[in-house]
Amino acid sequence: MTDPPSLDDREDVTAEMELVDETGPRELGALRIVKGSEVGVVLSIPPVRSVVVGRGTDADVRLPDESLSRRHARFFHLGGAHYVEDLGSTNGVRVEGAKIGGLPRRLSHGDRVQLGKETVFLFELHDPASKRAAEELYRQAVRDGLTGLYNRRYLDERLEQESAYSARHEQPLSVILIDLDHFKQVNDEHGHAAGDTVLRSVSRVIEGAVRSEDIVARYGGEELCVLARGTAARGALALAERLRRNVESLPIRCDAVTLRVTASFGVATAHASDGLLEAADAALYAAKEAGRNRCVHARDVEG
Repeated sequence: MTDPPSLDDREDVTAEMELVDETGPRELGALRIVKGSEVGVVLSIPPVRSVVVGRGTDADVRLPDESLSRRHARFFHLGGAHYVEDLGSTNGVRVEGAKIGGLPRRLSHGDRVQLGKETVFLFELHDPASKRAAEELYRQAVRDGLTGLYNRRYLDERLEQESAYSARHEQPLSVILIDLDHFKQVNDEHGHAAGDTVLRSVSRVIEGAVRSEDIVARYGGEELCVLARGTAARGALALAERLRRNVESLPIRCDAVTLRVTASFGVATAHASDGLLEAADAALYAAKEAGRNRCVHARDVEG
């Protein structure tokens, strides 16, 4: 294996050098998030191009960390080695606690890379099989096996994080609880396989209708939850109504029959998480008591 090319006196080495895949059988670079909003996520460092991490829409990997710059850092593979480069970020890039300067820093297996104040990656070298295994372990830890949505554990962790962000920046945080109407009847009349199909179909339509920064999770049973950062009461209620219409109009094919279902929505908004889920649950109960297939905000049921 040849020595890596010199990196001195270059602002962006990836713009001037041809990136060549010289990785060996265990040299596929990966970044595992060990601290921050997406703990457990495994990101690949492409062998023939760079990947930019930041909080802006123009970053290749966008993370909800306000201490990150829009384009914070670049990771790349070059000449048989892996590097991280600070793209002029405000809060810097640190490798093993040491802030890197204006030149890319070569990474070694096991290095901890900190971006900004809250996000920490662990740099790892994988063969394809071990990388797939790591990704599967993460998926099992944070995803619901039936719907593919985030699970309750992940939702609880993100709610705590988003609450801290909401309080710090004085921005609203909204929760939407969703309960499929008469779901037991679907199971009783068409079987549990049909019920599973309904849950998966509704989950897909909900997930496809929210923003990329919103969190959609399976709250339990036939209940789903949407966590919407920076969304005030009016916007959250409008989002819930749009989701309600999408569910109501969704044809769900189950063997020889096409099912249609409705859902009830409970919405709550606050600047902190204390009592937010409970308020949304109370609003959901009110929606069901009022006849189902409707949206109710907690502010309208509070005495």
